[in-house]
Amino acid sequence: MKKTAVIIIIIVLLVSIFAALITTTMNDNNRVVAFLVIASDGPEYDAMKAVWIERWNRRPPYFSDSRLWFLYGDGVNNAPSTRHDRTYPTVRESLIPGVLDKTVLAMRDCLAETNADVVIRTNLSSVYLWDRTAAFLEGWRGDVAGLSPDGGGHIGGCNMIMSRRAARWLVDHEHRLDREKLDDVAISRAFSKNGFRVDGSVPRCDVLEDGKRFVSGKKPYFHIRFKQWDRKRDVEEMKRYLER
Repeated sequence: MKKTAVIIIIIVLLVSIFAALITTTMNDNNRVVAFLVIASDGPEYDAMKAVWIERWNRRPPYFSDSRLWFLYGDGVNNAPSTRHDRTYPTVRESLIPGVLDKTVLAMRDCLAETNADVVIRTNLSSVYLWDRTAAFLEGWRGDVAGLSPDGGGHIGGCNMIMSRRAARWLVDHEHRLDREKLDDVAISRAFSKNGFRVDGSVPRCDVLEDGKRFVSGKKPYFHIRFKQWDRKRDVEEMKRYLER
């Protein structure tokens, strides 16, 4: 009887160790992603932020080690405070050069504080479909990717995907960024002029007026951008994706 009990205990221990090894291996294969979200004050923006956090709290295990940061500049920040907030009081809240400055500072902190191997710079009015995003990242081994809105040499700022190597280069060479340009143009041009291949073919779904959808790219999209004039409608549209 004692011998049988010992055998059972050994089997249970072996099964536990095997399961732990499988889990560790699976986690090691996951990409660690830092989502850097350009944020602003305002009721609609606060509502979008709430959707982001609710979806983040329901993210699948693939993204368990990933990070979510909301990027704010100077001024009075009336947005509900969360543990995901990053405020940069030295940055004037502005389109040019504020968004670019917040991005560079956040990337610097991200590289120093996390082991993220992918950085995604995005905004509050975006939704990432978790399973499709994971599938894209599993097969992506580039340096810079996104969607070129006009077929030109730059990628849109709502979904700028960068490898850690590319992010590191950008932070170390921020002096090469044209701070008089929009952030996405400045970043894309800096990469393109310095040997980085910028892939502008990443698919995206834009939700336009009256909920109409326009899909760019041939592959299944994983990023949705809500860009109606009525931001309240955008919030309601975003809430439809809470379970995805």
